[in-house]
Amino acid sequence: WLPQQRCTVAQLSADAKNRISHRAQAAQHLLALLRTNWG
Repeated sequence: WLPQQRCTVAQLSADAKNRISHRAQAAQHLLALLRTNWG
């Protein structure tokens, strides 16, 4: 149960899951680093 969203993770859209997912956040950070360093 996610109190802030008032639903379970299974009920979230893919976009909503990616906004709160630590894996998605890590992937975005890695992508930014790659773009910065290897263009």
